[in-house]
Amino acid sequence: MPDRVARGALLAAGLVLQLPPTPAAAAATAGFYTVPGCRAYDTRGPDAPSIHAWGVGAQPERTIVVAGKCGVPAGATAVVLNVTAVSPNGPGFLTVFPADDSFPGTYTVGFRGPDNPILRGVGPPRAGNVVVGLSGDPVVESDPPAGAFKVFASMGGCSQGCFVHLVVDVTGYFDD
Repeated sequence: MPDRVARGALLAAGLVLQLPPTPAAAAATAGFYTVPGCRAYDTRGPDAPSIHAWGVGAQPERTIVVAGKCGVPAGATAVVLNVTAVSPNGPGFLTVFPADDSFPGTYTVGFRGPDNPILRGVGPPRAGNVVVGLSGDPVVESDPPAGAFKVFASMGGCSQGCFVHLVVDVTGYFDD
């Protein structure tokens, strides 16, 4: 706290003070690596895991393995992602969480459907950044696989024919 007060007082006076980072701040940044933006998952297009949009009623949860992709090594403990909901035909949310954890009950990205549902359009894309832990030990075969996270989609206001495309970009990772 005194560091913060001293910095604020000196900044207000027009002076700049360079203090060494606190041990907690130094530990928080240790082992973080950026990667050039890399698309790890995309449900759109002919090379997509699902050529059709993600019908959330049929499979509301997906496991996505990123270890070994986009410059993320097998021993990575967490990744920094940009998660985007694209072309939803109704309101809902996406939740990103480690693949070996249970659904946390919160959401990462909320989205809305079309402004005029009678025209049967789609809603605008919505994106959010998230840091998520990765599952497992890369040496031990397990289910879920090591280096994975899950994405859960909910479109509670839609009774049938609900869909949303999912795009996941990796921008960094944490490693011990």
